[in-house]
Amino acid sequence: MSLDSFHRVLNAEAVCDGHGVDQIRQKVMTRLVCLFKQSFRNIYEDYIFADVRERYDLAFIWLYQEYVYANGYLTIFDRNKKKNFTEYDNILCRLLEYFFQEKYDDLFSRLITSAPIITDNALFILKRYCQNEVNHNVLFS
Repeated sequence: MSLDSFHRVLNAEAVCDGHGVDQIRQKVMTRLVCLFKQSFRNIYEDYIFADVRERYDLAFIWLYQEYVYANGYLTIFDRNKKKNFTEYDNILCRLLEYFFQEKYDDLFSRLITSAPIITDNALFILKRYCQNEVNHNVLFS
């Protein structure tokens, strides 16, 4: 039932955009994905990658929301709990890998320069990206 509801929210892109409530839709989807990770993560990722140029903002909102959760800025989590950036790192690396493999150099550059923090795994991907001769002049242009 929850998956059906999530799919309805995903498929309401045109309706929400036409009525000026797309930002609310984006926040709802992103929070659902962050709270119910395994149930919605792959669906959301596939949805973003289906039209990544148009849905890049969803990817960044998702990454930023995971950063917020990892830092404990929301009251949902125990403030005394140790910070855990595992999910943030997974999402950041998955996005970077996808942009790298699919040759979305502009999106790769945009994400690496605007991510809240760069993890060690993300640095490894960045290093591989920079070692690729084709990408020498692309990253920060």
